[in-house]
Amino acid sequence: MAGKNKRITITSGIKMNWEDLVEKGFIKRNEDGSGYVVNGSLNLSGLTQHSGPTLQPEFIIDSDGLNLSGVPVHSLPNNLTVTGSLNLISSEIRYLPNNLKVYGSLKIDNTKIRTLPEDLYVGGDLNLSNTSVTSIGENLQVQGNLVLHWSAIKKLPFKLKVGGNLDLRKTLITELPEKLCVGGDLDLRNTEISILPQLFKVAGSFRLSDSKIATLPENLIINGDLNLNGCPIKKLPSGLVVNGDLNLGNTPITSLPKNLKVHGGLNLSGTQITSLPEGLTVNSYLDLGGTNVETLPESSDIGGFVWPGKVMIKQMRNSTCKIVDESNQKDYMCAYMERFQNFMDTKTQMKTLNQIKMLAIKGRNKTNTGTGSSWSTAS
Repeated sequence: MAGKNKRITITSGIKMNWEDLVEKGFIKRNEDGSGYVVNGSLNLSGLTQHSGPTLQPEFIIDSDGLNLSGVPVHSLPNNLTVTGSLNLISSEIRYLPNNLKVYGSLKIDNTKIRTLPEDLYVGGDLNLSNTSVTSIGENLQVQGNLVLHWSAIKKLPFKLKVGGNLDLRKTLITELPEKLCVGGDLDLRNTEISILPQLFKVAGSFRLSDSKIATLPENLIINGDLNLNGCPIKKLPSGLVVNGDLNLGNTPITSLPKNLKVHGGLNLSGTQITSLPEGLTVNSYLDLGGTNVETLPESSDIGGFVWPGKVMIKQMRNSTCKIVDESNQKDYMCAYMERFQNFMDTKTQMKTLNQIKMLAIKGRNKTNTGTGSSWSTAS
């Protein structure tokens, strides 16, 4: 839009009509006289029924930011385009208009809106976590983040595309659409979803901790982190590549596939794994806390430090990894906690992290045995 963008806020008690705003240069008439254009951001959040201006549906055609939070407006015109964000928080609007396009974020918290238009377009974020929305249109497009945390949504559109993150935490959704496309992270924590589709695409991290996920698709490539902490998964698929960190802590998994490649860190704490596969590649830390793993395969490539489990691990020949022991554990603890913090998705896991921290501060008790050193672990 031509001209310098401006921001205007109409506060409660100030009486102005649209012509007053035109005179002051905050808005202008459409050339055909059908309404007004806001060249900037218009904030009407302070309006009451007696403080004007009265907002008629045809008066807002296009704006760079429209804030109707708490405003006694009951409807918006069809074919409305907002080039900024649209804020309807706590408004009296019950329905969104057809062909609504919002190039910024759309905020509808604490409204009585229950359905979204079939062809709704949101260029920024759409957060439905504190709404009454129960269904999403089949042609919904969200270029930013789509947050459904604690929402009443039960089903996703078949070809849903989200440009940013998709947050489904603690929703009633039980399955993902086959052609789901997510440009950021996928968050399924504390959901009933148990299977991931074969054809779906996620460009970022998978946050699946404490979900029902028990299997993963073959040849899955994760561009970010893969967090399966607390999941009932027992086996990883062949061809799995994780370009970030892989967290398998507190899972019933007992073995890893050969030639597993993890470009970040690998957390196996609290698992029943007793040995590591040939060809294992881990570019950062390897956490074996609480496991019975005794040796690292000669063919493995561990680029960072190794946090031992119940049994102290000997340094491999020609290996660049560092084995953490009582003499150096505090040196590695800060770096480890910074990385591990990304996996702290629940209060229980935060408690676990605090236990690890206290363990490092106090130092682990070493008991000499005939074959080496065993480390006592926190209960």
